[in-house]
Amino acid sequence: SRPWTDFVEEDGRAQSDSNLARRRAGVRESYELRMIRKDGSPVWVSVSSAPIFDADGRFAGSISGLTDISARKRTEWEREAMAEFLRMVNRSAGTDDLVRQATVFFQERAGCSAVGIRLKEGDDYPYREARGFPPEFVAMENRLCARDDRGEILRGPTGDPVLECMCGNVILGRFDPSRPFFTAHGSFFANSATGLFSTTTETDRLARTRDRCDGEGYESVALIPLRVGEERLGLLQLNDRRPGMFSPETVGQWEHLADHLAVALAKSRADEALRKANEELEARVRARTAELSETVDTLRREVSLRQEAEAALAERSRILEAYFRHSATPLVLLDRRFDFVRVNDAYAKAGGRDAASFPGLNHFDLYPNAENQAIFSDVVRTRVAYRAVAKPFVYPDHPEWGVTYWDWTLTPLLDQTGEVEFLVFALEDVTQRTLADQRVRAASRYTRHLLEVSLDPLVTISPDGKITDVNEATEQATGVGRDRLVGSDFSDHFTEPGRAREGYREVLARGLVREYPLTIRHTSGRTMDVLFNASVYRDEAGGVQGVFAAARDVTRRNAAERLQAMTGSLLALFAEKSSRKEYLDSVVEVVRSWTGCRCVGIRVVDQERNIPYESFVGFAREFWELENWLSLKTDACACIRVVLGTPEPQDLPAMTPGGSFHLSDSSTFLTCLGAEERSRFRGNCIRAGFTTIAVLSIRYRDQTLGALHLADERGGILTAGSVEVLESMCPLIAEAIHRFNVEERLRVNYRALQKSEARLRELNDALALRTDQLRALAGELTLAEQRERRRMARVLHDELQQLLVGAKFRTATLSRGVSPSIQRAIQEIEGLLDEAIATSRSLTAELSPPILHEGSLVGGLEWLQRWMAQKHGLAVDLTVAKEIPAVPEDVKVLLFESVRELLFNAVKHARARSVAVDVRGTQGGELWIAVSDSGPGFDPLKLSTAGGLGGGFGLFSIRERLGLIGGGLKIESTPGKGSRFVLNAPMVREPGEPVTPAPGSAEYRAGGPAHASVPAAHARIRVLVADDHQVMREGLARLLGQEPDIEVVGEACDGETAVELARQLGPHVVLMDLSMPRLGGIEATRLIRQKLPEIQVIGLSMFDEDELAQAMREAGAYAYLAKSGPTEAVIEAIRLCASRREATPSDSAAEAGAARADRPTGERAC
Repeated sequence: SRPWTDFVEEDGRAQSDSNLARRRAGVRESYELRMIRKDGSPVWVSVSSAPIFDADGRFAGSISGLTDISARKRTEWEREAMAEFLRMVNRSAGTDDLVRQATVFFQERAGCSAVGIRLKEGDDYPYREARGFPPEFVAMENRLCARDDRGEILRGPTGDPVLECMCGNVILGRFDPSRPFFTAHGSFFANSATGLFSTTTETDRLARTRDRCDGEGYESVALIPLRVGEERLGLLQLNDRRPGMFSPETVGQWEHLADHLAVALAKSRADEALRKANEELEARVRARTAELSETVDTLRREVSLRQEAEAALAERSRILEAYFRHSATPLVLLDRRFDFVRVNDAYAKAGGRDAASFPGLNHFDLYPNAENQAIFSDVVRTRVAYRAVAKPFVYPDHPEWGVTYWDWTLTPLLDQTGEVEFLVFALEDVTQRTLADQRVRAASRYTRHLLEVSLDPLVTISPDGKITDVNEATEQATGVGRDRLVGSDFSDHFTEPGRAREGYREVLARGLVREYPLTIRHTSGRTMDVLFNASVYRDEAGGVQGVFAAARDVTRRNAAERLQAMTGSLLALFAEKSSRKEYLDSVVEVVRSWTGCRCVGIRVVDQERNIPYESFVGFAREFWELENWLSLKTDACACIRVVLGTPEPQDLPAMTPGGSFHLSDSSTFLTCLGAEERSRFRGNCIRAGFTTIAVLSIRYRDQTLGALHLADERGGILTAGSVEVLESMCPLIAEAIHRFNVEERLRVNYRALQKSEARLRELNDALALRTDQLRALAGELTLAEQRERRRMARVLHDELQQLLVGAKFRTATLSRGVSPSIQRAIQEIEGLLDEAIATSRSLTAELSPPILHEGSLVGGLEWLQRWMAQKHGLAVDLTVAKEIPAVPEDVKVLLFESVRELLFNAVKHARARSVAVDVRGTQGGELWIAVSDSGPGFDPLKLSTAGGLGGGFGLFSIRERLGLIGGGLKIESTPGKGSRFVLNAPMVREPGEPVTPAPGSAEYRAGGPAHASVPAAHARIRVLVADDHQVMREGLARLLGQEPDIEVVGEACDGETAVELARQLGPHVVLMDLSMPRLGGIEATRLIRQKLPEIQVIGLSMFDEDELAQAMREAGAYAYLAKSGPTEAVIEAIRLCASRREATPSDSAAEAGAARADRPTGERAC
């Protein structure tokens, strides 16, 4: 219902009215228009309009379609602006003209009332051009360099001038791109300077800007740096008193143009510098020409004198001729066309020619060289002599000589007209010298490489103590670049310059210094303790050229020594002092001496949950009265939150990784907090003038005992590293406080203990009875737990896993002969089934490892060795004696669970990375297992009978349950020296019981027995499937039934049936499940291989365990496969079995074949 023109910018409303008039006349048209969005921002649109007339033909309105073309318009604007900008740059006549035109360009394009361009002049960046600014504003803002009271420019630590105001920040690249008024390019812009400065703290505003733009009423301000690479050329400044003149997009456009302007300015200034240099050169040439003119006049006046000297000159010519002919220096006389006129014998000999062969030849016909020919031509043209140094040359007629190097001069000889008539070419062979120089430079580069690859700071120092060279490690250690280090006094970079100079004098006096202790000071304030090794280096004559010094960083070693000394002091104090107060007084003095903090105190929590100072030094009485009775229950301060371990968000900037509160500059920390955040601090430390503050919690295990409080008026007196060291000391202090508290409680409770002893004796008899009952129950609990674990594992194995594998086999049969899309879907289903099988199998193994029940104790321990490595990263070194007899099932399970519990303890409590397990039998008929770790150890006397080292199966429970079977547990442990647990149990071997071979023995490594007959090439492979799960049998039968060369002749649901059907049916291959009722797969395999050796057996199991595979191979199986593996592996294994049988069947195989001739295939006995 609003008029169309309400949405059109004011400048476009006339056009809109004109377009409306044409639509009234029935004109359909398209045009472009700037409109206003709902939020007030402008937008360019393309309008397509058509008139609408009523039934009487009267104009009823129009319909328009709008398309946002702002992006295209912005691109067109940028293209037009860039074209205009480039035309301006090309038209400009020098830097000043370019700056004037650029200022006009940016003022017109940006629509700003004031535009200025600053360019670097010396150390400052004054306005080179300013339009629209008041003169007094330009006068006050023209210079950016900060100056002291004497008017001298202030400089920073690097020697660069300090630039004031936001202009200086932008020029120097000091910006935070996360702030909304900075761009990633480093520009600053504000659309409301008043609003911006109203939200800026006074301190920050004074530190960052002089605030004159805001004072002049400029609401919109944009500061864009002019840079070319790392070179800071200046600044483009756009100001306007109207707010909202800029957006990130427009500022990005100005940044783009400003970058082009910076390149143009750099080129213009370079051109001007070149023109200036040319003008200076021309002036010098003119002056030289005048001097030469005067010289010519002088020569003319001296002609008569020279005529008188002709006789002498003739004599000298004769001498010169003799020199030319007999000189050892190769000499050549050329005409201006470079034809040889004369050469001396030395030149001819150098080229391996006769001197008489040169005249009439052209030099460059004989020795072609485009570069040298250009030099010769330039000498003829300029009549200026030329000198070449170590110029390489290869004789074209003697390439076998290789590259030679020559110093040579080409001197023009002028005729009476001043033109070059002849050229004197004098040469010197410097090949040997040049090659020697190259070797020296290569050696220098090699030496520089050795310096740079060293991780230790290396430096060479002149005899007067100035640095002459450094490596990169020295730059990193000092924080100073090589260009500033070279030439500086070496002692300036140490915390003790005098001591450094003393050491240097010692090097010069003795020639060598070893492990001289010094401390390097970094520009950031941190330090590095080093040991210097230095020696003088000399020239060939033995003169001292300087000193070569290497520094080894020993900061960590020194810190470790100080930490060790402090730890020793605290431990000694605990041994020496008899009361808690006396001990804490000494601790406070030790901490004060070590840290250098003036004030140190230790708070201790009392029964009312207050934390008063039990010992302190340095704190004033008034401060003590204010801070002594803090309450953990009611007070709010950093001390309380650190002690309780409950820091709040405002504390986090001052919190250390160890949970301590540490400030090096408390006033700066406080100014960064809001009023609500400041209210969470009592503030007494800051009001007392403390700049450095640290509060560390003193805790014994999970018990809060107190806090260590350090404070000093000096800032930075306590480093983060010192706080970390104190954090490592606090547990020692807590341990001592706890011990003193315990001793006090022991003294208080001693009398009560004596009273209780009589009552305790009365209860002992009843306790002994209950203990016997508990032992019996504990033994039964162990067996019941294992029965339940095995029952749950069997449910997973016998039900869930078998169903999953059966489903996998069925999907495998479905994948044949179907479309690719269905095959992919089946593959995804198989992947999900594999994941489900793996998860179920892992859970089954953790509940009750199959090898523990199917095999021996050793097999179970080997499985546990791998499982602990995979699950917990614990390396178990398992050592087993040569022969370990089998033990009863309950003993085997109890020993296995006991070892597993000890390994869990090693991971959880000892935090060990490796454990040794030693298994052997003793002559006394016992099985002996030792578990050893290198963890922190413990005091066995302090073990709780309620759960050992943390619950679980528990050391107490292990000892009790082993005791029930006549065994025991021996614990050997010392704090700091690791632990050793020895389990022993009686071995009971039945007559004829097999002996488990040790890993590594010949019996252990042996494979299955040799294989017998194979079916004829045209016969199908007969397979018997033995598995107690119907789904599994049917899946295998269906899978194998699709193979043309394989025939399933029978199915068995248990081991006994499998042996009987193998005898009756005589299959070539039996697929044997390991876990079956009545008779297990391993024993069934052994019987079949013993009675029917021509039949091959392939073991199948849900578990992919090496021990089970070994057990099956020892029973005679050809192969062992996991049911969760690829179905193709089963088929391939069957075919490999058949291929290994002999070509001629044995008698028993023939009998079996005859027996089955009258029996149909596919017989089932389940």
